[in-house]
Amino acid sequence: MPRRDILLYLTAIGLVGFTIDGGIYSVVYNLYVLRLGYEPDFVGLLASVSLVAFTVASAPAGVLGSHWGSRRSMLLGLGLMTGTAILMPLAALVPATAVSAWLLGLYSVQMVGLAFFFVNGPPYLTAVAPPALRERAFSYQVALWSFAAFVGSLLGGFLPGLLVARLGVTLSAPLPYAVPLGVAAIGLAVAFAVMFAASDVARRTAGPKSEAAVAFPLMVIVVLGVVRFLQAGAVGTTIPFFNVYMDSALHTPTVTIGIVTALGRLLAVPTALLAPMLARRWGNANTVTWGSLGLSLAALPMIFIPDWIAASLGFVGITSLSSVRYAAFLVYAMDIVPPERRGLLSGVSETSAGVSFAFTAYLGGQMITRLGYPPLFAFGAVMGVLGTAVFWLYFQVRREPRPSVEVGEV
Repeated sequence: MPRRDILLYLTAIGLVGFTIDGGIYSVVYNLYVLRLGYEPDFVGLLASVSLVAFTVASAPAGVLGSHWGSRRSMLLGLGLMTGTAILMPLAALVPATAVSAWLLGLYSVQMVGLAFFFVNGPPYLTAVAPPALRERAFSYQVALWSFAAFVGSLLGGFLPGLLVARLGVTLSAPLPYAVPLGVAAIGLAVAFAVMFAASDVARRTAGPKSEAAVAFPLMVIVVLGVVRFLQAGAVGTTIPFFNVYMDSALHTPTVTIGIVTALGRLLAVPTALLAPMLARRWGNANTVTWGSLGLSLAALPMIFIPDWIAASLGFVGITSLSSVRYAAFLVYAMDIVPPERRGLLSGVSETSAGVSFAFTAYLGGQMITRLGYPPLFAFGAVMGVLGTAVFWLYFQVRREPRPSVEVGEV
């Protein structure tokens, strides 16, 4: 039942996007932390520590998924995310001396869950999607995630303002932001139930590897990891700090932040759906190259114009172009490695992304405090350009050959 499993997987991806990976959390969580009395440097520390946890968990998640099964590993991740999401809104009730540890611990465990879910997602979708449907399946994944993140971020932007009158507090209190975090917990619980209903796929055993796997050069995975690190830096220096920048530096209303965040996610839907068409015309490698370069250029308004409209244009450009690049990158990367190496590739890829996000999160908090926001955005744009150059030189100029792995891989 591959189509049923694809639909269930896409539903789970959508719910994760609606809640913690681009949706409600992207608008509300940092503002919740600020309303608890913290400064942007702690926001950066919180993000970096939790992303270290994501990074450390990514490689074991890939190994476990190869032996235990990608679906089971995703269920473990969803369980961890759901449990921590239930506890996160209770931070305001914790003794003041323990709030920092509460936030750091919960968010770190949540990122471990996210690592298990995302590392094992591409191998699972590659296994259940026939080759003829694979490009569309991955583009639908990114498009659905973007649309769900649009709905979640829109809800996250409006809910605090709608709740203040009913709760009898102001927007400077943490409670109006805690309630949307509770909504996110419910969404994650539904995602767990949906993925529980999906089928397992054949697991690789410790038997002899295929000829393609034995001959496959591991340097390809190393280079893809370096590219992922650099390209993630272009996103990690902008998107995680966008709502803090709009709120703290540009004094933009929360509802406006939510609308802009939602618009960026919404525009990422049609651009993600364009990925298969662009891949057929240019190839996935060219789509990755130009999408990554465009993403870096989209940061220019945020670097040079200290205005909420310019920041919004930059954010929308980055999120929409990122969806094209990411969809093409997933298909290209999963396609050039043998099935036995896909868990390793996914683990290395997400480890690299986690290192990049942790690095840029910590650096971002320090740079914002000392230099302001534009230098941070400029640093991320440079990382994106370098990632584009490495990918183009290795895969476009060198043109690494693809193994033939389409037959009998499930």
